[in-house]
Formats: sequence, C-alpha cells, structure tokens
Amino acid sequence: FPVKTVDIALPTVENVTWVYNGETVTGSITVDKGTNVELTLNAADGYQFADGATSKTVVLNSVNDNVTADNAAFAGVAAPDFTVAKIGNVGYTSLAEAVSAANNGETIELVASEIAFDAMVTINKPITIKGASVAKARSVSASGTILKFDTAASAFVITSSDVTFKDMTIEQGTQDNSSHISISKGAWDAPEIQYSNILIENVNFVGGDNALFLIGENVVVRNCTFTDQD
Repeated sequence: FPVKTVDIALPTVENVTWVYNGETVTGSITVDKGTNVELTLNAADGYQFADGATSKTVVLNSVNDNVTADNAAFAGVAAPDFTVAKIGNVGYTSLAEAVSAANNGETIELVASEIAFDAMVTINKPITIKGASVAKARSVSASGTILKFDTAASAFVITSSDVTFKDMTIEQGTQDNSSHISISKGAWDAPEIQYSNILIENVNFVGGDNALFLIGENVVVRNCTFTDQD
C-alpha cells in the first residue's frame, strides 16, 4: 500500500526562516502520515526571540490530517525582536536596556549597524560601550555602529568613573543645543571634578553644537573626528 502523506501548512512569521531536514522551506511541507516532524525556526540576522535565543525547535508528534498553521504545536511561535546590543551572549532590544542590565566592568557590544534613540542614556556605572566591527554588523560603516540621537539634552551623560566609548559614530538629529557625550557633575555647587578615567576612542561625532562636554580627571579623547559642528 502506498504511504499516506500529509501537507503541513507553516505559519508566516516575520523575520524568521523555517528549516526542515537541513533545507529552508516556505509555505508548506509534505511528510509521511504518522511520523514525528522536527522543524527549526531561525531568527534573521540581528533578531532574537523573547528568551534570547536565535533559533527554536518545533516538534509535531504523530502527524495526522489536521496539522495546520494555527495548530497548537505552533502556538508558541512569535516574531523575534530586533537586537541592538549584547552583553556576552545575552541580547537587548535597546541601548538603555543594555546599560541598565550591565554590571560594573562589563562591555556592551553594539551588534546593530544603526541604532536610533530619542531619550538621553545615563551611564552611571563603569562600563565599556563598543560599536560593532565591520565584520560583525551588516552594512556597518568603517567607523563602527552609527548611533543616531534626537534628544533635547545630551545623548549620553556620564555619572561614573571608568567609562569607555569606542568604535562608533554618534550623529545628532534635529534637536539643537545638545551634546553627544557629557560628564555631569550633579548639583551646581558640587566639585568640578568628580569622575576619572574616561576614554573616548575611534568615535566620529556628526552634527550638533557641542559634541563633547567633559570635566574630569584623566579624560582621554583619541582618534576621533568631528564633522558638521556648529
């Protein structure tokens, strides 16, 4: 007797690809009835699922005639989120989220080629923020990740010692009178110098009135460029 087959309709999920038996598939697959089927979902480059994974496995046991795209086996399949930064192997969908999660001394690696944000990010702990290299980010410029900010105040305010920015471009949007990176001394009557060991290296500053507002001890700005400054 001929083996009966079943067509399995695959859900359309944005920014993922389905893989079956090592091959990328779309729409539907045909399998032998009664068999167990294992499918893999791979998130697109720069995306991750809610649990931080970049791939998932869906197993359909004893496939029958009723497997469709809305089957219970597919219930947990959701579109992945765009990943802009990582600390180790853990991805984050916003730069502010990554800064909040970072522990003292950790490095936040920007994995997106371009990141836009419209709220000031406060760096209140000793960390390093490093742009993606050309080899790791899609369509990334030679200067690393491009950060585009449109904030009424500074893009980044440093309120900690031992902070490093490197390998990125920071570009101002339409807001005026805002700095790219500044060091805050806090209250107006606080000592002028509160923070030390600040390194800003291989950073391109584009646009704005004041790219840097830095008051501190051992503040090093190295191999940086300044373009379209008012």
